[in-house]
Amino acid sequence: MRATLASGKWPALFAALAGAAGTAVIAFVLAAGSQWQATAQAATKRAKVVRAGEFILQDAGGAKRADLHLVRGEPSLDMYGRKGERRVAVGINGQEIARVRFFDSQGIPRGALGVTQDGRVALVFIDGARRVRATFELSQDGRPTLSLDGTKGPRIGLHVTGANTAGVALLDGAHKTRAALDVDGNGNPTLTLYGPSGKPVASLP
Repeated sequence: MRATLASGKWPALFAALAGAAGTAVIAFVLAAGSQWQATAQAATKRAKVVRAGEFILQDAGGAKRADLHLVRGEPSLDMYGRKGERRVAVGINGQEIARVRFFDSQGIPRGALGVTQDGRVALVFIDGARRVRATFELSQDGRPTLSLDGTKGPRIGLHVTGANTAGVALLDGAHKTRAALDVDGNGNPTLTLYGPSGKPVASLP
């Protein structure tokens, strides 16, 4: 036996066995890694479709910062400030209006941008008492209108018609037009004054 060991035959055999074992271990690790990678990839593919009734995004402290849910069957994405107040809401309401609403630090809506199903666009500004104070609207055929409101409704209106005429209307507290300035497509101005009944009482020229 000593002669055999001295001749180096057994050490060579041990080395061969060790090499085979090492190769087997490496092969096992590589196979396991490949299997894990395939499993992870399959899980990733499955994760691309997630079905649920609500999704809540929380910060590191556990506070809700965003919420994707349904409101009367319509989708809504709400985003919250650090104190839990709603600041932005994106969704579709029951009238099929796609809209974005903006809230102040008290959670009061202060502005909104919406698009109706038939293509009308409106931008609304709201005061701290939740009253609409200004509205900019674009009709379906592209006619812009700007309405400036008092505390009880519209008082000034500006518009451009489809015939490329421009106009300004001044309204009283009852929302009736009392004065109107119009300029036609040829640049001719007209000033018309209206009585309480809504009938013209004077005009220039």
